[in-house]
Amino acid sequence: MATVNSIRMAVLGRRRALDLSQAQVAVRAGVSRKWLSEFEQGKVTAELGLVLRLLDSLDLEFSVEPKRTMPISKGRGVPSGRPTTDTNGMTLIDLDQLLSEYRS
Repeated sequence: MATVNSIRMAVLGRRRALDLSQAQVAVRAGVSRKWLSEFEQGKVTAELGLVLRLLDSLDLEFSVEPKRTMPISKGRGVPSGRPTTDTNGMTLIDLDQLLSEYRS
């Protein structure tokens, strides 16, 4: 998912597919129905922690992966030109660098 709108649409679609009301999902996610309503309407200032709880309550998974089209640049802990992996085989990404590039 590349945008807040795509996350919003996934949540809305999943809630409807499960035939759940906003109130039911809000209770499952531990958020207010008003918050959920605002999120589904496109409020983009939603707290990430609450969004992650919402996704979990709908059995949706959020993942962050590097874009295949964006070259890896020098950043703390990430060598230029290729990502690194930890001992579990997980790809390591310098989020500070990623945010910096996004904001530019």
